[in-house]
Amino acid sequence: MHLLCINIVFIPVINTHLSTFRHAWNKHKIRTEGHKSPEMLWLNGVLSNLNSASLAMTNIFDANPVDMALRDALQHFNLHIEQFTHTDCGNNSQLHDEQIREITHCVNQISDLKEKFSKGLQLLQRMHIS
Repeated sequence: MHLLCINIVFIPVINTHLSTFRHAWNKHKIRTEGHKSPEMLWLNGVLSNLNSASLAMTNIFDANPVDMALRDALQHFNLHIEQFTHTDCGNNSQLHDEQIREITHCVNQISDLKEKFSKGLQLLQRMHIS
């Protein structure tokens, strides 16, 4: 139950922090690159290789995106992407989407991380998730 609570409570918090960091990193200026950001450097690289037949350019502009190519490659081996994207926290099969939304809604109102976890655990116990 504790792992499930950590998953429900902290994954969104971690993802928010990672998104903020990624945004700041991609926009920060690099002195040794003429004060251009990683985002600007990437865009310059794409524009200068626009007519190239390189695999990188094909992956960016191809009608068959990378995720579809990955699905096709996995299917060749009788595998499915869902096998690799599902996070098993023990008892999450006992939770319905509505219960997860209820817990998420309740804990999102709390800013203190310890209180968030305690409230999430309390709600799981109230739902009789062992």
